[in-house]
Amino acid sequence: AALALRFLNSRKEQLEEQPELIVRNMITAQWPNFAGLLNFNLSMEAMGPISLVRERAMAGDALNQFGLAMCYAKGLRRVEPDVMQAFYWLSKSSSQNFPPAIQAREAIQQQMSPAQIREASLLLLGE
Repeated sequence: AALALRFLNSRKEQLEEQPELIVRNMITAQWPNFAGLLNFNLSMEAMGPISLVRERAMAGDALNQFGLAMCYAKGLRRVEPDVMQAFYWLSKSSSQNFPPAIQAREAIQQQMSPAQIREASLLLLGE
């Protein structure tokens, strides 16, 4: 409930313009909590085209960073699977205390080699 309230408060203006989009985004954000981390088929249609998801992720939106990470983790939305990019975007989202991203980052990190973790960490430091 606290996550939903924070999400709504951060999107008051958008809520007035597109309430159905906000509800779909909330469902999408909570989906991993119900379906299991990295073992689900996340419906990205609710978040819009992948170009918009990427644009919002690059602008710092935690939900879209998480969504983009899931695309890289699972090869969704015609995005080539890339564990390094998944880790990168989960790290960005996690840094904003987005609970699903924190859990998913821990799960994906367990699948990475120490060399991959070092390389991904260098990507984050290189910004």
